[in-house]
Amino acid sequence: MDGLYKQFITPPYVFGCEIAGTIVYIGKEVKGFKISDHVVSFISMDTGGGCAPYVSQKFYSLVKKPNTVPFETAAVVLAP
Repeated sequence: MDGLYKQFITPPYVFGCEIAGTIVYIGKEVKGFKISDHVVSFISMDTGGGCAPYVSQKFYSLVKKPNTVPFETAAVVLAP
């Protein structure tokens, strides 16, 4: 880390801001998405957590991933 992220990180911290994955749970009031949809999103640097096995994300920050784009590629599309 070389101290570059000190302003954002307080240990313990799970890295990862660019995410792509499959919806496994959805709130009952969420519209436009369903379980098993493939999605991409960006998690802010101050919260991180994209490298965790599961993340919780607001539905309005999600974009459906096209089936023709691999998860690894889709994850970096939204990177700043």
